[in-house]
Amino acid sequence: MPARKRLPLHPNADPFENSPHVLRADFLDTGNSDAILIRMDDTVVLMDTGEADDYPAISRKLTEYGITQIDYLIISHYDNDHIGTMSQILQHYTVKDLYMPDYVRDSSLYRRMMSMLDVTEGVKVHRPTEDVRIDLPYGSLWINPTKLYEPGVTLGSDDAHALEENNYSLITSIYFGDISMLLAGDAEQDRITEFMETDGLDLSYDIIKIPHHGGYDKALGNLLRENTGLRYCVVHAGSKGVVDASLVTAMRTSGAAAKFTYDGDIACATDGTSMTVHQN
Repeated sequence: MPARKRLPLHPNADPFENSPHVLRADFLDTGNSDAILIRMDDTVVLMDTGEADDYPAISRKLTEYGITQIDYLIISHYDNDHIGTMSQILQHYTVKDLYMPDYVRDSSLYRRMMSMLDVTEGVKVHRPTEDVRIDLPYGSLWINPTKLYEPGVTLGSDDAHALEENNYSLITSIYFGDISMLLAGDAEQDRITEFMETDGLDLSYDIIKIPHHGGYDKALGNLLRENTGLRYCVVHAGSKGVVDASLVTAMRTSGAAAKFTYDGDIACATDGTSMTVHQN
């Protein structure tokens, strides 16, 4: 494998402007919620849709890039800070394939999302219970569902179910040339442990989106410690105060640079070999 180069990013220059293939990822500043926009050449992937009041930030970014169609919309799980603008996204954008975990949430936002799906034509809905690999013209997605719990169950929206619901998170890996990213939803300790025990798993991600807005547990520490070549950790958090000090220590020990969305949107670009990361 050729040595990876760290290219400087000049604010008025795009080092990948003439590259045949480019992945661009935007980790949006939506507070304590997740919304991640990924463009792999002409393929558009949206991972989670923030809180109910995050639609202006998400739609502004989609409009900036001239996006009217989302090829793959992936919902990690059904907490309000991950499905907040789903109904508006379905109403205003063409969604081709929707991947979401196989359980039901007893909440008004979930019911609103499902009602909108019922009247939206052309969306292929997938609730995977086995690993899904999506091969693109260049690059691929790997969606890993949990087997910790029975599929199809209904969970309440109260705090008593929060841990179990977080562990229903779909964990998505993105591969683009020599570069890979891990988007871990809100996976808690049991779910991260399950993922790390996946047969044949290659723990050599360049970027890890830290689960659960700056929380920390032993399994997450193991994930960071055992990942080889980790270069960046991205934390979706509304303020510095919600980030666990143990997480900060673990990220520093891993040797990865830590980026926090409370400092603004985080933009990553790669041609599959070199990579740039900057923050607005």
